Amino acid sequence: MISCVPLGDFMSSDDVEYYQRRALEERERAAKADSSEAANAHQELARHYEGLVARAEMLPLTRNSAANQNDHQA
Repeated sequence: MISCVPLGDFMSSDDVEYYQRRALEERERAAKADSSEAANAHQELARHYEGLVARAEMLPLTRNSAANQNDHQA
């Protein structure tokens, strides 16, 4: 099982796009995997990234990651 680092109370739109892209890439890798074990691992990673996207839908979004970092450094 994949553990998730807490994301705080925000997520940038850049983060969401990254997680969406990674989920798609993992689904594609699962489809091309040579073994069921590898395919299952890629599917699990895809589900992890999809979970992060789902969580982001419940959090306020900021325009970019730099804004998030600046907010938390103050």
